Amino acid sequence: MNKLFISGIILVIIFSICFIGYKSVNSISDQSQSFLNEIENSKENFEKSKETYENFKNYWNEKSKILGMLVHHEHLEEIEQDMSELDSGLEQKEWSEVDKSCKCAKSKFENLKKTYEVSLENII
Repeated sequence: MNKLFISGIILVIIFSICFIGYKSVNSISDQSQSFLNEIENSKENFEKSKETYENFKNYWNEKSKILGMLVHHEHLEEIEQDMSELDSGLEQKEWSEVDKSCKCAKSKFENLKKTYEVSLENII
């Protein structure tokens, strides 16, 4: 009976950790997509886009350490590549590159959420 009780507690702890990780990935992805939407929506004002990007970069530098423990590093490298292209586009004031980089990064954040979603399809 004791072994069953201890096993149940361990199972609850494992599920709690998985749930917290899933919520963290979702929260970070949603906030990042919000930053990217704001950059996209300020097309006419490169200074505002640049300021938003700086805020996003600071947020990303803080949260990427957490994501590094929760997700495959390959996903993070792809997102950081898009961020580098976004930074380059903002520096050169090349809106087509900024728009493309934002769309790519947003799709990768959406993919990240779907990849780590708790579902029967992902478990099997």
